[in-house]
Amino acid sequence: MNPKVKWSLLAVGVIASLLTIIMYVGNLGPFEKEVTIVTEEPTDSKEPTTAPKDAKAELEQWVTDLKEEYAVEEKQKSEVDYDYHNIDLIRTYMEQGNLVAAKEQTEAWYQEYPNSMYLLFTLSDLELQMTGKPDTSIALLEEFLDRHPRMPDVHFKLADLYLAHEDVSKAQAEARTGTGIALADNYPDPEYFLDKYAWILYWTEEKEKAKELYEHEIMKSDIQDLIARAALAVYHYANILEIEGKASEAVPLYQAMVDFKETEVSSPNWEDFVFARQQSQEALTHLQPSS
Repeated sequence: MNPKVKWSLLAVGVIASLLTIIMYVGNLGPFEKEVTIVTEEPTDSKEPTTAPKDAKAELEQWVTDLKEEYAVEEKQKSEVDYDYHNIDLIRTYMEQGNLVAAKEQTEAWYQEYPNSMYLLFTLSDLELQMTGKPDTSIALLEEFLDRHPRMPDVHFKLADLYLAHEDVSKAQAEARTGTGIALADNYPDPEYFLDKYAWILYWTEEKEKAKELYEHEIMKSDIQDLIARAALAVYHYANILEIEGKASEAVPLYQAMVDFKETEVSSPNWEDFVFARQQSQEALTHLQPSS
């Protein structure tokens, strides 16, 4: 994987988790059915022809099957703590470049509040930033999941770490698990979770499956509504279109992101929106240079 792409992918997770907790919150196998579109050839024969496969319907069935796979009779209750625990002090240390003090304070609070997802993510990011190695961060996340297994955002955080360090199979597995749990537990905005999974697929050489998910599941909502609820999904799909040489299709999506009214953005989606809008503006500058 291109180093620039690899670290930009990890940066998305680091930025989002340091600034806010995302409140909305198996081994990967191929889709249960290959998604193909069969085009009927014109024929004068009166014999019945085979109906074309409906790619959209097949993907909808795949999503339903994934949801059922992770369903449980009774949801495992997790006493997860969403309190920010005086984040201003940690932020101050980080802005001053005093990562040692930031880490010490975060560790102390995490011992006192071991169910805090914010402190978990902050400590994981600090460990990675200070050491450059993912081992401790991965261990922290895995220990948290031992206690709170049905937390999609923690699975996605693990997937980002594995992807940045090129452990493809584990990245795919964690993203799939996070998506399945979110769908089974009826989290709001399923496009947000499906996007995380599809984005991982695209960068782990499952490009066709990723594009099918975007085209038939994630992008089926009204674009304005989708930006308000899952801005990264729109930016990611536009980015894929650009990479695939379809700039004319990517530009309107980038432009819609840039023009979107901030007041219409849902609060859990705010940090993702800010990042996606900034990246969209940079893409437009590249694709539409001033004359």
